Amino acid sequence: MKRLHIFKYPTIVLKVMRKRHFNVGETKAKILEFILESSGPITEPNIRAHLSENFNDITQSTINKHLNFLKAKGCIERVSPIEKTRLNYWDVISFDQLKNIRSEFEDVKLNGYEKAIILVLQKNGYRATDIGGFFTYIQLLLSNSFFIACIDTSIDTLSSRFEIIYHYNNAGFYRKTMESLDACYNAYTEQYPDIEIPKAVFSSILVEISGKHNTTYSDEVFIRVWNEKIQKVIQEKPNEIIEDQKIYKSIRDAVEKIKYLIDGYKDTLFSLVFESYFFQDVMLGNASEEEITFAIGTKANSDEYIYALDFKKDKNEIFEKLIFCDFEQAGVVMANHKQPSLFDKNVYDSKEDINQSLKIYFKTAIKNYIKSIENKSFYDIYPRCNP
Repeated sequence: MKRLHIFKYPTIVLKVMRKRHFNVGETKAKILEFILESSGPITEPNIRAHLSENFNDITQSTINKHLNFLKAKGCIERVSPIEKTRLNYWDVISFDQLKNIRSEFEDVKLNGYEKAIILVLQKNGYRATDIGGFFTYIQLLLSNSFFIACIDTSIDTLSSRFEIIYHYNNAGFYRKTMESLDACYNAYTEQYPDIEIPKAVFSSILVEISGKHNTTYSDEVFIRVWNEKIQKVIQEKPNEIIEDQKIYKSIRDAVEKIKYLIDGYKDTLFSLVFESYFFQDVMLGNASEEEITFAIGTKANSDEYIYALDFKKDKNEIFEKLIFCDFEQAGVVMANHKQPSLFDKNVYDSKEDINQSLKIYFKTAIKNYIKSIENKSFYDIYPRCNP
C-alpha cells in the first residue's frame, strides 16, 4: 500500500525532492554569487526568482534580511541604475567590497567572476582592454592563489616583496647597477669632499631622475635636471659637474641602469607574482591542468622569442609572432570560461574565432608596441615576460 501511495503522486514527490534547505550562510553566499556573475546590478525580484529555484518557500522578508546583512558587512551596495524606479538594485562595485566578501565568505571563489577580476585590475591601474591588463586578467582567472594575494595584501606590500625576487631573477644586471651607483657616488664625493651628501640621499636623486625624466634627453637637458635636483640638497650651485665629463658620464650611466631596472620591474610585476604563485600552486598540488598548460605554453613562447633574438632575426616579426602565440593560449582559456567580455558571445564558442578576434581587437596596440620596440629592449615593452 505504501508503494502505491508513493507512485500515486509522483509530481509532488519529485518537487519536494528537488528543493532543500541550505546550510547556515549558504543562502547569503548564493546571493553574492548571483550578483557577481551578473553583468550589472540585480533587482530584488530577480534575486528572489533565482533563489526560489533551489529554496523552499523563500520569502521577500527573508531575502531582505540577507541583503541587509550583506550590506551591513560591506559586501554589496544598493545602487540606482535607473532613475525614478521603485525597484531596489544590488551590486558589488568596489575593491573594498571584494575584501569584505573574501573575509566573510572564503568559500566564494571570487576569481571565477569577471566582475571581481575587473575590480582587482582597476585597483592596480590595469584594464582588460589593454594587452598587459588582458594577460593579467587571464592569470588572475587561472590562479586563485594569485588572485587572493591581490585581495589580502596591499599592492605596495606585494610589490616590495617581489622586488627581491625581481633582483634575484636579474642578479647580474642588478649587481652592475649597484656597482655603477657606488662608482659615481665615490667619484663625486672624492672630487668634491667639501660637499657633504649621504649616499642614500645621492641614490634617491638618481632614482628620482630615472623615474621622472627621459634619459634620452640631450646632455644639456640632463645636466640641468641633475643640477636642479642636487642644488636642493647641497644648497649651492653645482656648476662643477658641467666641466667634469668623467663624473657626468658615470652619473648618467647609473641613472640609465636604474631606469632600465625600475621600468623592467614595473612592467613585469604581475608576471613575477603569477609565476611565483604558479610555482606555489604546483608545489601544493593546487594547479589545475588549465593553469599548467597556460603557464608552460606562454613561457615556451617567451623562450622561443629570446632564442630567435639570439640569431638576430627580425625583432618586429618575431615579436608579433610571440603575441599571436600567446593569444592562442589565452583563447583556449577564454573559450572555457567565456570571459573577459571583449567580444560578441557567439565568438566564445570557438577558440579559433577568439584568437582571430584578439588579433583584430589589439591590432592598433600591437602596431604601437612594434613601433616602440625599434630602439628598446623587448622587456621594456611587453608586460607579460620577465627579463
